Amino acid sequence: MTSRELEFKGGVRTAVGFLLAFTALAVALVPIKTALPEEAGWLAYGVEVAQFLTLAGIGFVFLRAEGVSLGGIGIGRRYLGLALAIFTSVWVVLTVHRVGVALPVGGQWGFASLSNTYNPE
Repeated sequence: MTSRELEFKGGVRTAVGFLLAFTALAVALVPIKTALPEEAGWLAYGVEVAQFLTLAGIGFVFLRAEGVSLGGIGIGRRYLGLALAIFTSVWVVLTVHRVGVALPVGGQWGFASLSNTYNPE
C-alpha cells in the first residue's frame, strides 16, 4: 500500500491569507443574510449556493497555491461516478424523509415551499 502524504509548504503568510479570506467571507455574509428575511425562499437558497461555491473557490485557490492538484486529494474523473451516485442516494433519502414527515402533519413540500418567504427565526 502506498503512502500519500500532503504537506503544507506555504508558511505563515499563506496560512494567514487563508484565514483572512474565510474571515472576510464570513463578515460579508452577515449583512447579506440579515437582509433576506422578507425575500423569497429561492433567493435564500441562491445565497447558500453562492456561499458554498465561494468557499470551494477559496479552498481551490489555496490548494493551487500550494501546488496541490484536485487529483492529488482524490477529486477527479476517477471518482466522479461514485461521488454522483452517493450524492444522489443521500438526496433521495433526505427527500423521501422530508415528504414522509411533511405529509402526515399537513406541511408543504416540493417546489412550492421555495416560493414561501424566508424566515430564519
